[in-house]
Amino acid sequence: MAGIIDRFNPLVKEEAVYVKTSKPVNVDEHGNANYKLTAVNQDGKTRTIEFMAMGELKQDRFLKLSSKGAYVETYEEVPREKLPDKAMEKL
Repeated sequence: MAGIIDRFNPLVKEEAVYVKTSKPVNVDEHGNANYKLTAVNQDGKTRTIEFMAMGELKQDRFLKLSSKGAYVETYEEVPREKLPDKAMEKL
């Protein structure tokens, strides 16, 4: 519910956050995997973020998520070298 509200809230700014993948919390009957991970922004600030992927993601990979509060719009795998230094320290 929070993700829906954040998506349309003009006071919540969009930012890139980074996560390291692990096992999903659960996988539904359609194969969608739900994740709850610690996300880190480029300044090293951490928070918990939840999102759904269309299938299970490979573990121990780094993702860049385009998020707006609790709402995750997109994610993409990024190589370790492309992570901001402060984010890498926390992951």
